[in-house]
Amino acid sequence: MSLNFIERINTSKELRQNLKLSHLTIEHVAIDLNTSVQKINQILELDHVSPEDPWILKEW
Repeated sequence: MSLNFIERINTSKELRQNLKLSHLTIEHVAIDLNTSVQKINQILELDHVSPEDPWILKEW
């Protein structure tokens, strides 16, 4: 099931808020998840990502 426009906005906002609360940088997250900063930014924006990517970031 895909997210509608409002759900995508809310999910992106929630991911960004959680990153801010963690006091970690995007660079740190990328290193921990063995990926690039660009990929983390794409996940945060829900821009052309696999359906599981936001869940992986959220659970990490």
